[in-house]
Amino acid sequence: MNEIFSLPQILGYFALLTAIIGMVQTNDIKLKAWMTFGYALLASHYLMLNSVVTACTLIVGVVRNLVSIRYSSLWVALIFAAIYSIVGISVMSKSVDLLPVIGAVINTMAIVTLKGIKMRLVLIFSCFFGISNAVIIGSIGGIAIESMLLFLGVMTIYRMIKSERLTSSPS
Repeated sequence: MNEIFSLPQILGYFALLTAIIGMVQTNDIKLKAWMTFGYALLASHYLMLNSVVTACTLIVGVVRNLVSIRYSSLWVALIFAAIYSIVGISVMSKSVDLLPVIGAVINTMAIVTLKGIKMRLVLIFSCFFGISNAVIIGSIGGIAIESMLLFLGVMTIYRMIKSERLTSSPS
């Protein structure tokens, strides 16, 4: 692992803060906006840790998140899944480099084609690929982000279900 107060790790901590703010949002557009900012920070973090594939997938994710705010379709998701695959395969140096690519493709299907609780469930699933990648790379911020996203995702889904029950129950 790298020094806990090195510049790459500090960027990772800032990305963690943006991820926390984003994941507690119940509004899908706010979630995507915060994810976009966090992805930009995290791309810099991973680039400084020499994980080029992870940084590239995050840069594509910035564009994908911005596009997904306006457009939502399976075709858009498939285009981004293809971009992730092409970029990941062309930049990878070992098979483990595909972990962030697989996570990003799963994440893309959620961000672009799903909404609400379903989107968050798939995002939670994709966290496991991010956690595995962060452990292998030695990203303290990445491990923290993915673990926190998993926890906050579950908590936000709980809040959303609770809110739906309150609004749908007769008074």
